[in-house]
Order: sequence, then structure tokens, then C-alpha cells
Amino acid sequence: MLPILVMIAFIPLLDASKFPLFRISGTLLCRGNPIKGNIIMIDDNFSINDHLLSEKKVELDGKFSLRGEPIDDCLDVKLVVEHKCHGMKAGRGDSSKLKGYSVFPVHISDLVRSEYDFSWDIELSESTVRISSPVLPAWRAWLYGKR
Repeated sequence: MLPILVMIAFIPLLDASKFPLFRISGTLLCRGNPIKGNIIMIDDNFSINDHLLSEKKVELDGKFSLRGEPIDDCLDVKLVVEHKCHGMKAGRGDSSKLKGYSVFPVHISDLVRSEYDFSWDIELSESTVRISSPVLPAWRAWLYGKR
């Protein structure tokens, strides 16, 4: 009982403004047209210390909105977008299901300038693309395991 009372006594002393809630919204585009995909937002520490902040399945209209609250002092985040806006081929087989992923950094200065409500239309055709499987599913599982 005493530990609970001690914790309750310290709650007002915590500075909630130190870790502001923020939002990143926009549209995924492929050659100027909306495209569906999946986005995960993680804080951008060192890879071993990254935390999953938000995840969103983006529909055909390409619109997304992610909300995050930093797990630690890091407000730099990165968006990892899984998509099919590329011309990847996998040997002679059917490449229609082949997904790639691109990484987009968002720096704290972008969040501060936008008053923590950052808007960004992401053109995927101009980004570096890596083959998603097995890298992205393993990375996602590792991030979920840290929650």
C-alpha cells in the first residue's frame, strides 16, 4: 500500500510537457497518384533502442494520420512505408505481390515548426526501395516484442 501512495504523491511532479503528443499526417503518392500501403512510425534512436510509436494501414486514397508520444527523450522519428510503388522483379516469377519499403526521417525541428502537427505528402517513386520480406516483418516483430 505504501509504494502506491508514494507513486501517487510523485505524479504531480512529473513534467508531462517534456514529452509532447504529436501527429504526422499526409498522403502516400506514387507518381503523383494516391497509393495504399502500410506505415510504421518509430522513434529514431540507435537501432537497438528504437520503439514502435504508431502503425497504420493506408487505403487506396493514400491518406494517413499517425499519432505518437515519445517513449524517451528522442523526438526524431522515422516513417517506414511498405508499398508497391516500384518496378521490382523477383526472378521469373509473379512480382505483383512483391512489396518494398522506404524509410523517411522526420526531425524534431520539423515537428517543432509545425507545432507538433506535421503534414507531409510522401512521393514514393523518388525514394530508395528495399525488398520488404523478410526484413520488415522481422523488424516489426522485434519492435512489437519491445512494447
